[in-house]
Amino acid sequence: MEKNTLFAFFKKNVKRSLYITFLMLFLSAVSFAQQRTVTGTVTGADDGMTLPGVSIIIKGSTKGTVTDSNGKYSLAIPAGDVELQFSFVGFNTQTVPVGNSSTVDVVLKPSFIEMDEVVVTALGIKKDKKEITYAAQNVDAKELSVAREVNVVNSLAGKVAGLDLTKGSGGVGSASRIVLRGNRSMTGNNQPLYIIDGVPALGASNGGPSSEGGGYPSFSAISNLNPDDIESITVLKGANAAALYGSSAQNGAIVITTKTGKGSKGLGIEVSSNLSVETPLILTKYQNVYGQGSGGMYIKNSEFMWGPKMTGQMVEHWSPNPNWDGPPQYKYEAHPDNIKDFFDLGVNVANTVAITTGNEKTQAYTSFSNTRSAGIVPGNKLRRNSFNLRLTSKLSDKLSVDARLTYVKQEIDNKVATGDAFTNPMRALYRQPSNISLAEAKNYEYYDNDGNLLQHYWNPHSNGGENVYWMINNTGTFDNTDRINAFASMKYEFSPGLSLMIRSAYNRTLSWGKVWYYNDTYTIADNGDYRVNHSNSYDIGNEFLFNYQKNFDDVWSVDASFGGKLSKNTWTGLNADVDRSLLKANLFSIGNTSNIKGRDYSGETQKNSLYGFATIGFKNFLFLDITGKRLVVNPSFCKLVVFLSISRTCMDYYRYVR
Repeated sequence: MEKNTLFAFFKKNVKRSLYITFLMLFLSAVSFAQQRTVTGTVTGADDGMTLPGVSIIIKGSTKGTVTDSNGKYSLAIPAGDVELQFSFVGFNTQTVPVGNSSTVDVVLKPSFIEMDEVVVTALGIKKDKKEITYAAQNVDAKELSVAREVNVVNSLAGKVAGLDLTKGSGGVGSASRIVLRGNRSMTGNNQPLYIIDGVPALGASNGGPSSEGGGYPSFSAISNLNPDDIESITVLKGANAAALYGSSAQNGAIVITTKTGKGSKGLGIEVSSNLSVETPLILTKYQNVYGQGSGGMYIKNSEFMWGPKMTGQMVEHWSPNPNWDGPPQYKYEAHPDNIKDFFDLGVNVANTVAITTGNEKTQAYTSFSNTRSAGIVPGNKLRRNSFNLRLTSKLSDKLSVDARLTYVKQEIDNKVATGDAFTNPMRALYRQPSNISLAEAKNYEYYDNDGNLLQHYWNPHSNGGENVYWMINNTGTFDNTDRINAFASMKYEFSPGLSLMIRSAYNRTLSWGKVWYYNDTYTIADNGDYRVNHSNSYDIGNEFLFNYQKNFDDVWSVDASFGGKLSKNTWTGLNADVDRSLLKANLFSIGNTSNIKGRDYSGETQKNSLYGFATIGFKNFLFLDITGKRLVVNPSFCKLVVFLSISRTCMDYYRYVR
């Protein structure tokens, strides 16, 4: 009886389970049949180009997708009334009902400048947004001081549509690479021109490594600008945006305007402090099963990780030191946190004191900023002091003056080499077998029986191998830079709408640096090395600009300018090194060699140009923009650019009032 009862119980429950299973499969099939797929393309309203990386989410859920490199997407959606939400940095978020459509193409509108907003264009000229015929975007200067970056350019990431920013990997203070709306050259410089208060910044567009294989990065003038001194940033993207600057601005321009103290009355003091920290986010992953060696065999001087499995067995110590006083054997086990534990906590501390004073006619702004930064790579440090003074005054009803002086002193210890350079500590770190702990590697040097300082490395005289702690302690760099940037301008208004501006600008950069390698630094300088470099460059520019503005019965408007500029750039430099042949080991002096190598260099360029540009408006909605420039240099060339734009907001208003 009990057997029959037990059998009946299982029979009943098995039938119920099968019934529930078939029911769930049926409901899933019905639900799947009710789902459908919607596809489409997302483009930008400002230029009609497709937008990759646009986030698309089914409203009211967490399900979604992103557009591919061609701006296309495909998304499975449930039956019924569904709305898709499209969002992208620099563009207005848009919600679109799908309805019965299987294809939904979306045009996103940029979220930048409103029609009544003022844009700072070429030569520091301010215009209404509706008057310009090219893409431009303003960036709120207050955002630059929040989560402040050592390099102010890095603060533009995620704030400008079409701006691709690659942060420099050379440690604190290294330059970053910016590309506006894609590369225009396969081999040349694709970065924009930086303009500060109407004056192009000297040497601000570089920032790459010294070679394709990596090397020490360069540092640009724009990277050490104090964010607290910036009043506004405008990014000009179109071909006409910076046509007046010629080929230097063929990739667009980033126009920076500094504070003037305008509007201040009496004395004002502002003190600001900023602290930020950083840690590595994504690290390279390596296998931690097999340790040092090859073919399943442990080899103590191997740089490969294809030895036996690491199970904690005891193996011979890797040290090449003949007087090694440590244990002759150690545990053969993995240290998977070697890479993570190598990095320090990056810290950036910035303090600024700014003073404003003035009255209705004269204003002054002065600031002092001190920045101290330590990178995530041990030993990489930056020290920067900057001083800024800006004076503006309206001397009479017709005459006004403006002047600025900026001085920046920056020192960088142990900039980080990039790429596959032998001096890149990441190269050494990634070649360290997992069975060798960081604690053991920190014992990076020893003296032999003859008193010579040698590198403590498991594979002595390796071609490209180094103990990472030898690299960061016994090889190094030091860079010192002094920059002076100044300008003075005068503007005279002959009559309402007619004015003349005269401006002189001066930029100077003095820099010197040194590089040293201890003896026994494999491949790079087995006998040690020492190099020094000095450079001095300056740029002087004098320019004039006539401007005429006139409205004719609220029908026609003219804003025309004609100007010219004389500029001269001069540079000198000296490089010297001991050619890897120090007479006395690790005494770093140019005189400590019998084979000094050196070279000096100098150069000069001069450019003279005439330019003119005009904006002709019709009833405040149709604008014709004409720009022309003649550059007198070898070879000389002329450039004429014509653009036409229609302000849709104003045109709709015009139709309404008619």
